[in-house]
Amino acid sequence: MMNDELVFAPEVEENKSKLDPAFKVMIIDDDEEVHAFTKLALKSFKYKNRKIDFISAYSEEEARRILPLHNDIAIILLDVVMETSSSGLDVAKFIRQELHNDMSRIIIRTGQPGEAPERYVIDNYDINDYKEKTELTTDKLYTTIRTALVQYTQLLELLNKKDEIYNLLVTDKLTSLANRVQLNYDLDSTKPQTLMLIDIDNFSLLNNVYGFSFGDNILLHMSEILLNVLRVDMKLYRLESDLFAILVQSTDKDLLEDEVAAVKELLDKSPFELDDLSLYIKVSIGIVNYQLGNIIQKAELALRKARKISHNRVEYYDESRDYLSFIEENNSWTARISYALNNDDILVYFQPIIECATATIVKYEALVRLRYKGEIFAPLEFLHTVRYAGYLYQITQKVFELSCQKFQDNDLVFLAWKKQDETYDKVFLWVTILAIPVTLYTAALLAQCTARELWQMPAESAQMILAATLSGSAAMILLGGSKLTYEAKQTLGVVLGLSALMAFIIYMSEYVFGPMKAEEIAFTLEYIKGDGPYTVMFWLGQWMTFILPMVLIVLSRSSKSEAILKLAALLALVGLFMVKHVWLIIPQLLPMS
Repeated sequence: MMNDELVFAPEVEENKSKLDPAFKVMIIDDDEEVHAFTKLALKSFKYKNRKIDFISAYSEEEARRILPLHNDIAIILLDVVMETSSSGLDVAKFIRQELHNDMSRIIIRTGQPGEAPERYVIDNYDINDYKEKTELTTDKLYTTIRTALVQYTQLLELLNKKDEIYNLLVTDKLTSLANRVQLNYDLDSTKPQTLMLIDIDNFSLLNNVYGFSFGDNILLHMSEILLNVLRVDMKLYRLESDLFAILVQSTDKDLLEDEVAAVKELLDKSPFELDDLSLYIKVSIGIVNYQLGNIIQKAELALRKARKISHNRVEYYDESRDYLSFIEENNSWTARISYALNNDDILVYFQPIIECATATIVKYEALVRLRYKGEIFAPLEFLHTVRYAGYLYQITQKVFELSCQKFQDNDLVFLAWKKQDETYDKVFLWVTILAIPVTLYTAALLAQCTARELWQMPAESAQMILAATLSGSAAMILLGGSKLTYEAKQTLGVVLGLSALMAFIIYMSEYVFGPMKAEEIAFTLEYIKGDGPYTVMFWLGQWMTFILPMVLIVLSRSSKSEAILKLAALLALVGLFMVKHVWLIIPQLLPMS
């Protein structure tokens, strides 16, 4: 018997877990039907896999109460006339000026445009759109909301990118601590403050002996130790290299001394360990306690005095004559540095670096000097002032410019030729450009002008190009002399070796597979197989051109011997002549078909 009772299928709820968090849209309007229509029209709305959550307020007073509770409202649909004829405009001013909310998109939606003309509202209030209620059909409401959400998400992305860039600007990349830029922001020039600078003793020596990665690990170890002893009223920074800073809110000198003692105690208990090496770190500390103005400079003066007296020492800044003389000296050097920059008195001396294995100059170290009134000063005299006065960038730029000017006409070679030989430069350029098409053209002639099928275009093209790179690199190794650095010759050796390897593979491929392509190639190979008249010359050429040079190039790189490299180049040239001679003369001996 059938049951006439109607049974409804259960409603299937949308899987909200698959959606991203919804956008918040606030409706501020005293008409309940406007709220209902808006929610119904946008019920199924989605943008970037996000739906809409509605927040409703029915008066200016209610809006003022709700708005401060939500700082992530994407869109505000705002009526103008509620309690008063300007309620909506007052809310807009409240949002922008009192809540300082510049992100939410405010859309005026009014049923009485005469009370708030569009042009007046646009000119006098920071709103983003103006609509009359009568024109907002379902489709136009959809378009308005989607356009506003596009603007809102773009603003969010820009804001996030701005925050990301700011974080990069104020954060040390290695340790993730705040850097000198952040310290300058945090220093308050209106009230006295306390700053502690901590410098690792002999850090540059450790860097030079063990390498930069070792130095980076020491800096990370140091930052962990300082973070472990940091109190809540302190903030840690890494200013540069091995220089750390702690900004202290407390003015109690006893607490500062306790902090210094805690740092030193933890360093004594926590050696830096890497493999079998155990290294105890010592530090010099300069402190400026509750001072106003030039805080970093004063702390650096205290640190400089500590390092000048001895390592592993703590110094407090005071207004004694010693420190005043430091300041006077800095001011004097600032004037000298400025004068030197403006009058080409920043000099660069170039110290050659000689490779012991070859007794040749392989590079130069650029050393900056300052000339003042005919006297030359080393960086030890003025570099600290360069940092204080902000001249580090200008000095670095000057050193770079002078170095480029020096080495554009220097005997050292960039890549493979001597720059000062202008004729050589011009010839080398055009020869290089023309060599490739000429080589390919010659290979094409050989392939097309013979009916014997002894030369195949792809194989012969590759062989000729490889022969050109092999012979060219070998000749430059032998004839380069002092025009080429040892590194340049080693690079040419790699080119020679790779050319030899690829050419040898092609020759052996033709030797094995050639008879399968053409009968006359098989006849040709009979001259270099077994007791053939050219067997010895062909295989001697293969060894001299390809196999021995490859072995010798490997040996020259491991032993850093230029003599072995030159021997490889010489063998390659002689052997290449023998191989090419055999490969080109045999076809002339074949009987006519």
